[in-house]
Amino acid sequence: MMASTAQVAYPLNELLDGFCAKGMADDITVNGLSIDSRDINDGYLFVAVQGVTNHGKCYIPQAIKKGACAILIDTQEETVQSAAPVIAIDNLQCVLSEIAGRFYQHPSSKVPIYGVTGTNGKTTCSHLLAQCLSVYEGKCGVMGTLGYGVISSSSANDEQLTTTGMTTADPISTQKMCADLLLDDSKAIVMEVSSHGLQQNRVENIDINTAIFTNLTHDHLDYHGTMQAYGQAKSRLFEMQSVTNTVINQDDKFSEQLAEKVNNNTRLITYSLSNNISKYTQSFAHFSFEEPVFSSEGVASVLNTPEGKFPITTKLVGAFNLSNLLAVIGALYANNYSVEKIVKSLPILKSVPGRMELIPNTLGFQVVVDFAHTPDALKSALEALLHHQHNNIWCVFGCGGDRDADKRPKMASIAEHLADHVVVTNDNPRKESPQNIFADIQQGFSSEHTIIESRADAIAHAIKSANKDDIVLIAGKGHEDYQILGSEKMPFSDQQQARLSLGNREQEVVL
Repeated sequence: MMASTAQVAYPLNELLDGFCAKGMADDITVNGLSIDSRDINDGYLFVAVQGVTNHGKCYIPQAIKKGACAILIDTQEETVQSAAPVIAIDNLQCVLSEIAGRFYQHPSSKVPIYGVTGTNGKTTCSHLLAQCLSVYEGKCGVMGTLGYGVISSSSANDEQLTTTGMTTADPISTQKMCADLLLDDSKAIVMEVSSHGLQQNRVENIDINTAIFTNLTHDHLDYHGTMQAYGQAKSRLFEMQSVTNTVINQDDKFSEQLAEKVNNNTRLITYSLSNNISKYTQSFAHFSFEEPVFSSEGVASVLNTPEGKFPITTKLVGAFNLSNLLAVIGALYANNYSVEKIVKSLPILKSVPGRMELIPNTLGFQVVVDFAHTPDALKSALEALLHHQHNNIWCVFGCGGDRDADKRPKMASIAEHLADHVVVTNDNPRKESPQNIFADIQQGFSSEHTIIESRADAIAHAIKSANKDDIVLIAGKGHEDYQILGSEKMPFSDQQQARLSLGNREQEVVL
């Protein structure tokens, strides 16, 4: 269980020094701070900023009722009447990370911080890197899509994580989580850094020293608008003053723009699955794999490094996981871990929940659960499975509602091209009609496919229909243990449903 940060009373005038006029915050002591009025306690500072749907100023009365000692608001907002002092701050969203950093005593400055960004692979890279670091250092903190917590050398990725509901939390929560992880004796912290988090300054005052780029593919255009804007948001990680090591995937064309942003004082590490030579002359080191052999046990290959060639084995599945491994290896090497030491830790790495996760059974075929919810991720997952011995591949997938609709027909085309049987079903339809989502998906098909609205029934259908040596890929939700139908979040797990369906079929075989 995560340790909770010890609360330290902080004079508000010191906390806001340089951000507001002197005298505005005198004689006030802050016991905590939050952007969520529900988390306010006596003596807390309530920060009223724009949320996903509403502005925090709408909840000032609730915050005061719960004991808020003062309110922070941006100077651009209209004057707010309040029973507690209201202090206006210029560019509040931009400086909130620094204010929170002061309150929690700048925890990110005390241990190495690794930041991983990219459309796909952030969670896998983060957890694999944290597993390696736990082997070397004893404990490593991890923060991201699956939650935050400590991974220790004795438990690997079996630790229970505290969920946060997002990949990169708000600036206050991010600083607090760093402080919590240090309190639990983490010797390093690995965090996923989303484009939303970068765009919204959530990690502005986090001292990330190693920045890792996996890839940039079609996603989040409903928020960023264009791929160019999406890429620019990702680039902000590599422009942070604290970054001293940059690790980039040169197989992705966006890496060229990132390489240009690396200054002379930053070490550039590159990696590639397709080329054993870095194409960037300023590269400090380059890593690649050659002659990979895929089996039901994982992958064996040869690692090309600045220190020579090393044979490696891993229990992970698929070529894209080799790319994730290269990112991890590059990040460790940049922080002065020897290749020999790194290679010894690779065979013990475990797959991340919901990321190419194998569901065991006795029926002679493989069932894999993966978070693939973008065209590129689905393509990578299916191509990874094609490398492994199989008969037919079944693909169960859907697309989320009230989100980017452009990817729907693209995912259908990819599934049709790479899988032998495709079953389209609900993902998180939210408030959008499932039939509308299915209609968009169907535009990408040119041949026969199956639509089963109920996700449970769709998974059961694929598992009941699969034969020996087939592979069933259940894509889209991965680690998620819920499904959003309308405005309700209903309990649902692809893993549990797969186990139930497998159990039913195994029982039929016995009977």
